[in-house]
Amino acid sequence: HLLYWRKAWWIVELCPRHSWSRLLVCCRFRRGFLKESSCRHVAEVLKKNQRLRELYLSDGGINDVGIKLLSEGLKHPNCLLEKLRLYDEHLTKSCGECLAEVLRKNENLKELALAPCEIDDKGMELLCEGLKHPSCKLEKFWLRRGLLTGSSCRNLAEVLKKKQSLRELYLSDSGIHDEGIQLLCEGLKHPDCKLEKLWLSSVSLSLSHGRHLAEGLRQNQGLTELDLSHGTRDDTAFRYLCEGLKYPGCKLEKLRVFRGFLTTSQCRELANVFRRSETLRELALGYCQIGKQEMVVLCEGLKHPNCKLEKLCFSTWNLREFWCRHFGEILTLSQSLKELDLSPSDMDDGDLKLLCDGLKHPDCKLQTLRLTCCALTENCCKYLAEVLRENQGLKELALSPSDKDDKAFEGLCEGLKHPGCKLEK
Repeated sequence: HLLYWRKAWWIVELCPRHSWSRLLVCCRFRRGFLKESSCRHVAEVLKKNQRLRELYLSDGGINDVGIKLLSEGLKHPNCLLEKLRLYDEHLTKSCGECLAEVLRKNENLKELALAPCEIDDKGMELLCEGLKHPSCKLEKFWLRRGLLTGSSCRNLAEVLKKKQSLRELYLSDSGIHDEGIQLLCEGLKHPDCKLEKLWLSSVSLSLSHGRHLAEGLRQNQGLTELDLSHGTRDDTAFRYLCEGLKYPGCKLEKLRVFRGFLTTSQCRELANVFRRSETLRELALGYCQIGKQEMVVLCEGLKHPNCKLEKLCFSTWNLREFWCRHFGEILTLSQSLKELDLSPSDMDDGDLKLLCDGLKHPDCKLQTLRLTCCALTENCCKYLAEVLRENQGLKELALSPSDKDDKAFEGLCEGLKHPGCKLEK
């Protein structure tokens, strides 16, 4: 990797016969130095270095002329680049036209990220024309901080209908409104859509969003991962979404909800999904506000014998005794849960003891435990050492302690040295 070099182009433009040229796989340049002459040099690198697979241009502020010069290298027959990330760019008409031409001519390019990106409707239309071209082999498209209008979403929906190589679509901080979600879901429901991962970060679900996404989940047989970072405060919208998740034809395996507010009704709907979904294997609730009553309802679903969840990520700073008792019970009852991530977790000795009681239970099937920002006191390390001695299934333990005590750490290492400890990572 060559990271953050500014004008040392003689290092990048290595002679093909030089041994170092075989090592150059990924190149990154940052922070506003890529002027037109620099883009011309990068283009020459793309034409001559057939080892280069990844190029990240971060905070480059490349203008239309720079993009045009860069695209000349990207279109060259010798360019074997697979991943291109352009940060802090403006997707103008000229930029969209250049990138579309690259997508039509470079069949090696598998990943394109524009983040953050200011989007012009005409630029987006031209880019999507390139994405739909038969020669385009793009599998992953990431668009961040671009205000997606109805026109842009309509063009993206057409891509979903026609581009069978596209597997991952990331729309982060894109400000999509009801009309945009409806149009995207029309593409998602199309029988030729092969999308597997859809990220709608920073999109708060409205009633209309929930209904359209539910229809998409029922009709799309390939979608396995859905990210809804902002969740919703609308119980009806969330109920529609869960109806789609419970549908027998839904193939979703991973669901992420971050920075949301989960009401009692929403937790009840999620618990029903745990009982009825045959495919859901991973749930991430990141910094979600969940009260005691809501937690009880959610955990009842997690403890149900029909729950197939294998990975649970639960991020909150208020992981106290009440939550830890429930998680301990889940560990003793769940036959499917293999990975638990409680990060960050501000637990004291008593809280961790309740969790460790579940970890020591002979019916606990957990293999991976992550606890970050946890104060590892002497008692905490003693409880974890007991888990390491008694739990025969735990293979991975991640600890990022906020307090470091040498004596406490010594106690933890005693558990790691025990013959019964099966930890691998």
